Amino acid sequence: MTFSQHPQNLDRLQFDNMREHVEETGIGHFLLWIDISKTLSKLSQTLVEKYDAKKRMFYI
Repeated sequence: MTFSQHPQNLDRLQFDNMREHVEETGIGHFLLWIDISKTLSKLSQTLVEKYDAKKRMFYI
């Protein structure tokens, strides 16, 4: 997932496209999409933190 796809960083066009998609498919898909993106961002943050911790371990 790229930075621009994260729900907090949507530009206006992406938001409009997503809103149209929600109106067509229902709110459940939209909520699922947000949940997946939050999970992915937490996972990537965790991986970065672990990588940073390992890097610090080697340089001490």
